[in-house]
Amino acid sequence: MQRFKNGWLFQVLPVVAVCVLWHQRTAAGEEKTYTLRYRFQPGEVVRWEVEHRATVRTTVGGTTQTAETRSRSLKVWRVLKADSKRITFVNQVQWVQMTQWVTGRERITYDSRRDREPPPGMEHVGRSVGQPLAEITIDPLGHVIRRVNKKMAPLGESPRITIPLPEEPVRVGQSWQLDEPVILKREDKTVARIRTRQKLILKSVEDGVATISVETILLDPVRDPVVEAQLVQRFTKGWVKFDIARGRVIEQQFDLDRRVIGHIGPNSGMHYRMHFVEKLIEEPAADVAGKSGKSAR
Repeated sequence: MQRFKNGWLFQVLPVVAVCVLWHQRTAAGEEKTYTLRYRFQPGEVVRWEVEHRATVRTTVGGTTQTAETRSRSLKVWRVLKADSKRITFVNQVQWVQMTQWVTGRERITYDSRRDREPPPGMEHVGRSVGQPLAEITIDPLGHVIRRVNKKMAPLGESPRITIPLPEEPVRVGQSWQLDEPVILKREDKTVARIRTRQKLILKSVEDGVATISVETILLDPVRDPVVEAQLVQRFTKGWVKFDIARGRVIEQQFDLDRRVIGHIGPNSGMHYRMHFVEKLIEEPAADVAGKSGKSAR
């Protein structure tokens, strides 16, 4: 009788294991799909704190020069109109804290909340802080329908205004993409049109927050180092956390580390490193009147 029971156990256990695994896969929601859409309300003011660090190390004929930029800022979207088809907002930077350094020169810093005037070389930053940078209209998928630039953006702006979202509901592990050309100039001033693809993958969904990986892929070979040196800063590689119910990015991070050889002659090279982090401010800061968001002086 014992052997009969054991025999049944050996026959039944694999079937039970398969059923349990199937139930777990179903319960885990692998077949569940998620509809990702941007959602905002007219009159809404949304803020993100941004940190951006970039280092460019250039070598020409055995001489190396390093340029570093570090910045923290508060990005603001003021939503003018919003419905099921279009969202129009004004993009601006409420305050910025920035440091720049180049080999052989003094380090310069600027904090718009403290400094009355920006130092030489950062005048455009001072003129842009607190001012409308652009009026932008997007659709719920994040595609830019219309953009009217009003000011030059301070350094450290997000690699993209939005990430493209998929047209159809997606499952965890599913990918989508956006192909777009990048127009750059060769050394002889002719135009190079480079095809790129932004590939996105829904990596996970936890507590209503989708984690999406983002990476830029070249579709055309680039053999001109002059073009490659311009292209390197257009690359995107990182992740985005998207709140599905609220329809907005709550956090994103991008990191790059790329090298280019021969962009200024055969004995030249460039090493570009970038770190970008953006986080949604859950409790909106009080609006600051005036141009730059500086404290009263």
